[in-house]
Amino acid sequence: MKKLTLRFIIAIFTFIIGITAASFWLLSHREPSRKPVPSDIASETQISPRWVYINRDIDWESPPKQIEQTFQASLNSTIIIFYPSGKFASVGCTLYRDNKSKRMSISAGDDFSVSKGTWKRNDNESITATSHVTHGMTRNSPVQVEKWLIREHYIDRMAGVLELNGYIYIPIQSVGNFAQLSPMIADDNQ
Repeated sequence: MKKLTLRFIIAIFTFIIGITAASFWLLSHREPSRKPVPSDIASETQISPRWVYINRDIDWESPPKQIEQTFQASLNSTIIIFYPSGKFASVGCTLYRDNKSKRMSISAGDDFSVSKGTWKRNDNESITATSHVTHGMTRNSPVQVEKWLIREHYIDRMAGVLELNGYIYIPIQSVGNFAQLSPMIADDNQ
């Protein structure tokens, strides 16, 4: 009887260890949660950098040599925001980059364009965004439907690399005056 009880206790103990190990393994190998963090939803006026992507093919130009500046400018920058709520925004803007630190800054004083709409994740590793221009030269443009391809996954955001029509978008990094992004999106002259 003692041998049977001891074997039973060992079997139960082994079973519990196995279930615990399997649970830890599943948790560490599962796909990241798609649910937004409650603090992310609290206020969409505060944009989290985890929601933001920028085009990788930025063309940086130096000011004329007569002007002694320590920065370069980019006129072809596009910043994309995928809000956890399903809202979508695209901001075409000028960026400045410090020559030494390489830190970028958004120029809210120069011309910029804003498109707003919604996005949804598809089953086939893609995202569909539907938007229209709300601020800029082509404000009365038709609704645009774009299919974003997820090219690389990332732990704490929707993707590590996105592609749209052959252009690559990466997570935004090292941007000064990031707080200006939300007012730029809100300023849609409607």
